Amino acid sequence: MAIVKKTYKGTPLDCQQEFVCDTRADVDNLPTQFTEKDKCPTGSTALVIDDSSVWMLNSEGVWKEL
Repeated sequence: MAIVKKTYKGTPLDCQQEFVCDTRADVDNLPTQFTEKDKCPTGSTALVIDDSSVWMLNSEGVWKEL
């Protein structure tokens, strides 16, 4: 599945979120587009401080390590 990221004069029009987590275990607690509270759109990212890993939310609601 492809996601179109629209911009207006270089500014993103979506509401993707960026998270900073202390550990990898914290990624499991992040919201997805399917959580009932605090929905998070596809393409949102998370940085894990503990090991410098970067994660991105896919269209299936799964946080994947990049």
